[in-house]
Amino acid sequence: MNALQQLMKNEYMQQVDCDYAKFHQKIAMTHYPINGVRIPKLRALAKKYGDDLTILDDYDFATYEDVMLYGMILFCKKREKSLWYHHYDILNDHIDSWVYTDSIYKGYKWFEPCYFQDHQNDLKGNAPFRVRSYLNIALVASKYIDLDLYSMLTDVKCDDYYVQMMVAWCLQILMVQDMVKTIAYMKDHPFSSTIVKMTIAKCRDSYGLTKDDKTYIKQELSHVSQ
Repeated sequence: MNALQQLMKNEYMQQVDCDYAKFHQKIAMTHYPINGVRIPKLRALAKKYGDDLTILDDYDFATYEDVMLYGMILFCKKREKSLWYHHYDILNDHIDSWVYTDSIYKGYKWFEPCYFQDHQNDLKGNAPFRVRSYLNIALVASKYIDLDLYSMLTDVKCDDYYVQMMVAWCLQILMVQDMVKTIAYMKDHPFSSTIVKMTIAKCRDSYGLTKDDKTYIKQELSHVSQ
């Protein structure tokens, strides 16, 4: 651990919430110990220390907070491509829960199309959290650059539960954007019954779809699966 990381760690240990740690341990499902520092406080620390990327050198991934901060620092501002790729690959080796993928990439605006081309093996592979990271990043990036999420979903082969949940999340977002096109896509590219059920459930909970939309989606997808 370098001196800058130690300084940051000393600061976050002053913000530990033991009750939050007990709660988060029940849902995070990570093998890293959780001290109990809340996400907004971790984001604030990432912004405070994120100017100097040397903080990620000789990094000590000892706790949940350490993993989260590594990712948040990397993604708090635009980075030079080779450095970004280097640290992103290291980060992925330590991600073992959906809580990281769903928190780290949020709000990042500087993704480039080359990332998705260069990391296609992550999408097509069987490492569940690399697949989930790829799709989560795609959802964030699709707000800023033109991406073909349909083709990406077609390339997913990993059947891990958390990957299936991420696929369903993507399909729900696509339903909000273009319901007719997404239903047609799901009929032409049948997904597992688990993904279809998850998609219907996520659409049911969506604020971007009307009651009639949700009824129609359920009706159209009720017999669509592999």
